[in-house]
Amino acid sequence: ILFKGEIVHVINTHLSKPEEQIAPLRRVIEVFSSLERVVLLGDFNTHPEHPELSEILASGVEDATSITGQDPLRVDWILTRGLKVLWARRELPGPSDHPFYLARLSLI
Repeated sequence: ILFKGEIVHVINTHLSKPEEQIAPLRRVIEVFSSLERVVLLGDFNTHPEHPELSEILASGVEDATSITGQDPLRVDWILTRGLKVLWARRELPGPSDHPFYLARLSLI
């Protein structure tokens, strides 16, 4: 997306169940880590303690969904690099079996 003259990459994913997804999660994180301004969001089907996810969270990315409160069973994520999270919130599940997350971001 071209926003105020800056390119912001958006990656949306829905990964398989944890036992089937180590390689796909690693690849998504590899692409995410290679970009300067990027939003990675979607259903990762994994929790914060997953080794690959723990590693990326420790690298200084912003986890917008964590602002909404710590949920140890959360599998949906909004991660950013090169952007500032202004606010985020969680809505109760509607037609989906997952809560709805949204975040407002700005260029750094």
